[in-house]
Amino acid sequence: MELNLKNKTVLITGAHNPQGIGAATALSFAKEGAKVVIVYKRLSFKYNLEKVQENGIDRYHKIQSEDASNVEQNLRKITDNYLIIEKDITDDNAAGDIFDTIAKKFGTVDVLVNNAATYDAEYDLGGNDTALTIKESIIDNTLNVNVKAAVLLIREFAKRAKSGGRIINISTDAAQRFAGQIMYGASKAAMEALTVLQWKSGNLE
Repeated sequence: MELNLKNKTVLITGAHNPQGIGAATALSFAKEGAKVVIVYKRLSFKYNLEKVQENGIDRYHKIQSEDASNVEQNLRKITDNYLIIEKDITDDNAAGDIFDTIAKKFGTVDVLVNNAATYDAEYDLGGNDTALTIKESIIDNTLNVNVKAAVLLIREFAKRAKSGGRIINISTDAAQRFAGQIMYGASKAAMEALTVLQWKSGNLE
């Protein structure tokens, strides 16, 4: 099936985990002939080096603490038309800086994939974010990454996009039920609501 993605520029956030949705999305677009841009931030997770060869949380935390080298190696097997940007999308002016960098190499972004997301890592160690235990720092960080940064990227995309651009917002069933991670679930629910409302208003596809 012809997807008409050849030479389209696709921006994907949160795509440095070679086993993650973002990386899989990047490779899929590359195979269709798209020019792929991934934006990521290395995180500071704690992990046990003795357990990183096993499937589990230590391996996941190690991968999230690394750069995008593994994903780049896989992209290079498919295409030379890629760009990797290490950037905290919550930084002031991050959205504009990202689109400026892309414009210098590939021009206008045709597809934006908001995949980057964060959560309270203490959940991996048996902790819970509930109405009684949630910390203000977790509220701020989760909403800043999962909602605010995504919205600002959408705004920047909409300001610069040509006719026919597309936006894909990645969500999860946690938006409906995730009692141990109320802020993560709430942030995804917010993005779902934003997507539906903007689509119905005709301002977002």
